[in-house]
Amino acid sequence: MWIPGLVALYFYKLEKMRIPLKIKWHSSIIPAVLTPLALVALTDLFSLPFLELRSTGFLKEMLPSFLYHCTPFTRLFVSIFLGAIVAVIAGCTFYLLPTLGQELMWRGYLWDKIKFSGFWKASFVTGALWGVWQAPLVFLGYSYPCHPFIGILWIILYSILISPLLLYFRLKSHTVLGSSIFDGVLKAFSSTLAIFFISPNYLLVGVQGITGFCTCILFNLLLFIKIRKNLLLEYEI
Repeated sequence: MWIPGLVALYFYKLEKMRIPLKIKWHSSIIPAVLTPLALVALTDLFSLPFLELRSTGFLKEMLPSFLYHCTPFTRLFVSIFLGAIVAVIAGCTFYLLPTLGQELMWRGYLWDKIKFSGFWKASFVTGALWGVWQAPLVFLGYSYPCHPFIGILWIILYSILISPLLLYFRLKSHTVLGSSIFDGVLKAFSSTLAIFFISPNYLLVGVQGITGFCTCILFNLLLFIKIRKNLLLEYEI
């Protein structure tokens, strides 16, 4: 994750450009945390017809003893709620370092170089290049086990579709920290799919599957409505 980040830092220094990394609180950090939770929750909802839910009996080992006698639905709801809290904490800590490395390049240096092309075009270009960068890992079995070839196409599609949301929070927060937190929470919470469901087909379900693509398109439409005039200076650093 940090190879692109190190390359970006090298060129920032070489070209004497300002690094878009501010360790400072900004109000847009809150929606950068909540939006990926909503995105994953809606994706999982779309995925339900294609998934087999695990028996909620295994949740007893994960929950406090006073919840043992609750209904299965209550145990499931509490588990998802706790999973969201853990995802927020992990996304802002454990996942933050690797996502920060990628964001320094894709929504940092590369954005600074092609931002003249406009928000949407720059989003899709950076997303496509980011997806191609991840292709070797997918070929080796990462993200889409047993689907190394079609998985490459899937990761490129996913990267393109999620890129506008990442770029939006990078610009709104005035730092790549915003998009890094968004992606960290997204990765952390989306991993719950493997906990609650039996052998999910990641080409079909999950944030990086077809149901996730549909959710990303919906969120991008909402984003388009929000910034339909594409007043880029409103979101510029």
